[in-house]
Amino acid sequence: MRVQPVTRFESSRERALELFADQGFGQVSLRQLASHMGVSTGTLYTHVAGKEELLFEALEEHYEQLLILVGRCARPGPTIQPTQRLSRMVGMAYRQCPSRFLLACRERHCLRPGHRTRIDSLRRRIADGLRTSLVGDEVDELAGEILLNLIEHLPVWLAGQGLPAGEQTSMIETLLQGCLQGLRHEPQQ
Repeated sequence: MRVQPVTRFESSRERALELFADQGFGQVSLRQLASHMGVSTGTLYTHVAGKEELLFEALEEHYEQLLILVGRCARPGPTIQPTQRLSRMVGMAYRQCPSRFLLACRERHCLRPGHRTRIDSLRRRIADGLRTSLVGDEVDELAGEILLNLIEHLPVWLAGQGLPAGEQTSMIETLLQGCLQGLRHEPQQ
């Protein structure tokens, strides 16, 4: 889902996100963050204006990648249904960057208003894409928000259950399909 980090800072940035996910964004000091990344505080400031910017950049990348995934799932495929494709892609994305899913679920509120506006805009675009490609235009806009929240939270919830990756993906697919049935007002099978 994400290109491999090429610089030392990029690779240590992933460690910073893991620290935020483990301890909570508000609990991590700048000095602790720099130490965990293996850089000085001065070096950290040469790359980002502060820890909030680091969080914003990670969340922006996360939501941009989700937007790409939703776009790929919207394209018709000969052998695989969009919900199945989406479930697989979300499961794979979570396994590659679990800390980003955790941060999106728990730390989005820590962003400054301008950054939060950008993230909210990306989330609306994802929700609209989910609604139109998976449910249809005839349903309420809330349907896309519901699907987005499921996509954001299901991998985090299921990872805590100790399920193997294949079972997590299968469970995501089953829950998404059930949600879609309800949103489309289809009878249960």
